Amino acid sequence: ESPLPNESFQFDYVLPWHVLENENPWTKDAGWGSNFTDTYVQLRSVNDSKSADGVIRKMIMANQNDYKAEAFIFPLAKNHLYHEFKDGRPTGSGYIVQIRLFIFLAIAILLIACINFMNLSTARSQQRAKEVGILKTIGSGRRALIFKFLGESLLITLFAVVVSIGLLVLCIPYFNRLLGITLNLPFSNIYFCSALLLITLVTALVAGAYPAFYLSSFNPLNILKGMTTIKPGSAVPVRKISVALQFCTAIFLIAATICIYQQVQYIKSKPIGYNADNLIEINLEGDLFKHKEALQNDLVTKNIIISSAQTNISITQGGNNSWRFSWPGKKENEK
Repeated sequence: ESPLPNESFQFDYVLPWHVLENENPWTKDAGWGSNFTDTYVQLRSVNDSKSADGVIRKMIMANQNDYKAEAFIFPLAKNHLYHEFKDGRPTGSGYIVQIRLFIFLAIAILLIACINFMNLSTARSQQRAKEVGILKTIGSGRRALIFKFLGESLLITLFAVVVSIGLLVLCIPYFNRLLGITLNLPFSNIYFCSALLLITLVTALVAGAYPAFYLSSFNPLNILKGMTTIKPGSAVPVRKISVALQFCTAIFLIAATICIYQQVQYIKSKPIGYNADNLIEINLEGDLFKHKEALQNDLVTKNIIISSAQTNISITQGGNNSWRFSWPGKKENEK
């Protein structure tokens, strides 16, 4: 069964471990302290994780003296989002930071839209005052009016959701091609649909609650007499606060966008430490590994390359691993 595009582990086939040992004899003598490969274990039960972790932590030191590092168990389910470690301990960070950032941005943008709706609704209050007065005169109570205005807010929100989903369906293929990823809308997932429905209801409530309570509080007698029931400045504080909050959020998002853009431009133009022009990387696999010196000499002799070098990892791959370094004058406990 082929792996899905979004799965963390992508491979075409699986081979037994002894195949690696036969092709790389050094792996048999690497020692208990070697960590050149990741190891995955399947426990009989989740309840065994604590006891299994205790055993594994003692395993290396029990088989190799003078080795301070220790292995430990980390849940595979957290490997993708919480993969960062510091001093041998999980920091709780990883890709989850990006998800939290996107959630914050989505809430901020949604909040701006809700405040816009609230301000527009209260600004049109004078136009709807007669409607409220007539409805109250023919027997509509305040609770019925509140539900009426909340219903209007819900209908507008539902319409916005339908339009936004339509735009997403149209834009996702182009977005995936641009970033080389595979995103989709899982409409068959009950959790996705439930979350979408919950967000719709909460948005409608947040956007429509204040206008609903505000408009339903009008006095029908004064309205029909042509008198306003809105006291001077009664709605101003709430509108001022909401507008100020809206502009502060917008300014923050604009400033953050400019900062991120400048950071990306800095990274793109920052020297990487070597000249990448005319630089080619070749993976030494199979027979090529056995005849690498002959290949290097042949390419230099024929004036195809200027020089060559070998590394045990890709030149663009980051990482570090250190233990038992020694130098002249090194103190006994110095590391």
